Amino acid sequence: MAKIFLIDTAEASLFLDGTLNGDQIEISHLGFAAAALKSRTIYPYPLTISTTGGQIQPTTVINPHVDDPSDAFRFVTDVEFELPAQEMTAKDGSELPLDLRWKKMPVKLTVSDPANPATNELRIGFSHLTIASPKLPGIEIDCNARLVFLGDTLQLDQSTIQIFQPDENHTVTLSLQDVHFDSNLFGLKWNDPNINFWLKLFSNDVQDTSAAVDVTANLQILTGAAPEIRLDWQHANRQRNFKLPGMSLATSASGTNAFSLLLQPVGNALNKVTLALSLPPSQSFSMLSNFAWERDADRELLNDDNRPATAPPVMQLSPTPQNPVTTVLTRFTRGQSNLPKFLQQFDAPLPAIDFANPTPSPTTVRSFKAADWQPNLNFQLNSANFKFPFLRIGSGSNTFDQFVNIDSVDPVTESDYSFTNHAVSVNVNLSQKIGALAFQNDWGIAFNWETFAFAI
Repeated sequence: MAKIFLIDTAEASLFLDGTLNGDQIEISHLGFAAAALKSRTIYPYPLTISTTGGQIQPTTVINPHVDDPSDAFRFVTDVEFELPAQEMTAKDGSELPLDLRWKKMPVKLTVSDPANPATNELRIGFSHLTIASPKLPGIEIDCNARLVFLGDTLQLDQSTIQIFQPDENHTVTLSLQDVHFDSNLFGLKWNDPNINFWLKLFSNDVQDTSAAVDVTANLQILTGAAPEIRLDWQHANRQRNFKLPGMSLATSASGTNAFSLLLQPVGNALNKVTLALSLPPSQSFSMLSNFAWERDADRELLNDDNRPATAPPVMQLSPTPQNPVTTVLTRFTRGQSNLPKFLQQFDAPLPAIDFANPTPSPTTVRSFKAADWQPNLNFQLNSANFKFPFLRIGSGSNTFDQFVNIDSVDPVTESDYSFTNHAVSVNVNLSQKIGALAFQNDWGIAFNWETFAFAI
């Protein structure tokens, strides 16, 4: 076997791999090697390189993870070629299993000084590149990419990724700010004008419904014993509204709202989804929903279709931290219909992503710690003229009407909150009408903020 190296560093190498046949190297595939990933294409290339034409010369391999580094070469003259449609898969047992495929791959190497590879400029393009992984079933990223290297250093200002949103006729260009790759981490930082693309990619149940704005996105992919994908972004002095499973979120319009989307293991796949919000002390947020109660292991939403569209959501909780805290807004498993969990927290605030010192995120969450929150979580039941959808006949003008109506709610005080039971006790004043008969009574119920529903 023989290899012609395009890039060779201690962290990663990219090379043309083939068979040495006399003075010809018959290239069979594009190879990539790194501490966490060794991969190869599965279709042969129609490419032959001569060892005697002055185009290549022997080299010493730096990357210790390259298999069989004998007969290693590098280009010492300008070269330009296009590799055809290919697939690249991770070596069996790799900690970072990836499936890559592309339609064509143009390569252009400009050699300024054959004795100084650090001055070489390498341009690699990927047309219709698709990125997938068995760790993320059902998720694919389609894009065009251009990577520009000076020597072995990626030139961020010249490298681009064009994401298909949703197809090749509608692309969004990501401006790269940082790329990091080592044995345990792939890190990427970029300016993104549409964070919703990534949210929808990982879950249809989480969407930013506010006007789109540019954000700085940080992506951390960890391998090894604690694999995860973590995407961070934040907004400063700007209210954001989100759609969550069966409810919505409204952030504060002041201060910094730092979001984290986590994908962590469930079996062999990264299907545990967590949306978290890191906040400083005294910065509140609101979770809102129509009336809901617990139904066995599910959450049943009850809507009053005759309620004005401008009426506020029936249920609202607006907690305020008194210590730095990372709130778990929602947590669920992709592909399962089980009731999500809401409003929990990590035991300690999530640290910011640091590519130089990557830290796995905790995989366990806990209920709100009373010491971290102001005692009054500000629960409101905006129930004006709310009629339950069951036992309902007539519209109010008929001679026979039947309905159950929430008239009012007694004030909620600090003593009504139980952090132990993650619930607040609420006394609801009901009116019931069956034809000419009318009743009023009180209904004492408990609102569980982790299910965001009343326990009936």
